[in-house]
Amino acid sequence: MSTRSTTPRRTATAVSVLLAVAIAVAAGLLRPLLVALFAHPDAHGYASTPHPASPYTPPRLRLSPEQLAQFHSDGVLVLKGALDAPLRAILAKAADDMSANQTTQCELGKWVGPSIFHSYQHFCPFPHMLHDGVRDLAYRAPLAHVANQVRTSDSANGSAVSSC
Repeated sequence: MSTRSTTPRRTATAVSVLLAVAIAVAAGLLRPLLVALFAHPDAHGYASTPHPASPYTPPRLRLSPEQLAQFHSDGVLVLKGALDAPLRAILAKAADDMSANQTTQCELGKWVGPSIFHSYQHFCPFPHMLHDGVRDLAYRAPLAHVANQVRTSDSANGSAVSSC
């Protein structure tokens, strides 16, 4: 009879130990996620730049037929001087800010799927949403115009299929 009375106590003790271990493991796994959610600001709001006045047309950079042919043959296009000095300075500051000051969105980006930069955890998957300096790249650089020319060019002779 004494075995019957100690068996429920042993079972309760074993369940308590298993529950304590499960809670400790869950807390250890959830801690980085909770830190990412609550320990950082949402964005780099202190680095605000104004939007361009509307209507706004981004700058253009006409590619030569030789550049288009180079892209289609090599798969790479080097555009020296495509970004002016003030924009390069803004992007350098944005990169420094984003490396030095973590945000909630950048930290959560590490949890939403495979990292696009593999083991480079200091990259943020959504920088244009978090820092105006990175957003300015879309407004002030001719890269969209360049991408359109490459996309619409004829790979056989490097000529543009549509006017850009």
